[in-house]
Amino acid sequence: SLYSLRRVTEVLGVVQARDWNLPVFGRTRQFIVPVCDMLNFGQIGLRVRFDDRRSSFLLWALRPIAAGAELLFYYGSFCQDEALSNYGFVPPVSRPCEGSSKSKHKGSKHKGMP
Repeated sequence: SLYSLRRVTEVLGVVQARDWNLPVFGRTRQFIVPVCDMLNFGQIGLRVRFDDRRSSFLLWALRPIAAGAELLFYYGSFCQDEALSNYGFVPPVSRPCEGSSKSKHKGSKHKGMP
């Protein structure tokens, strides 16, 4: 075979860590957007959408960003297991997943991002 199952799994993991799910021409689709797919996690007020009329992805800031500042994008509110599985890291504000042994501990210090 051209590729082993292990290699296909490794490559798929990389693609899934960088893909986007947005409405495109009326249907939510999964895709990779050059440059945008390399944004690191954080919350500074960036938004993205697909403009059907222009057939283009638009990325904009909700507030001014200082020259030289890193552009960060908030990936969403994921529980800890989902974040680790999808992105390879767990943001400190992630909540435990429902049904995990961690979610049964009361008084967790983690809160979801605004």
